[in-house]
Amino acid sequence: MSNAELFAFGVLVTLLMAAALAPLIWAAIQDGRYNDQQQALYREEALREAAAAANKPSGAAHGA
Repeated sequence: MSNAELFAFGVLVTLLMAAALAPLIWAAIQDGRYNDQQQALYREEALREAAAAANKPSGAAHGA
C-alpha cells in the first residue's frame, strides 16, 4: 500500500467516524438544552411555592 493510498484510507475512516459521531454530539447538546429548560421550570415552581408559603397567613395573632 502506497503512502497516498494509506493517507486516503485514513481520511475516509476519519470522515466516517465524524459522520457517525455528529448525530451523537448534536443529541447531547439538545439534551443539555432540554435539561436547562426543565431546571429553570423547576426553579420557577419552587420560587412560586416559596412565595405562596411566605404570603400565607399563619393563623397567629399579630401584635399581641
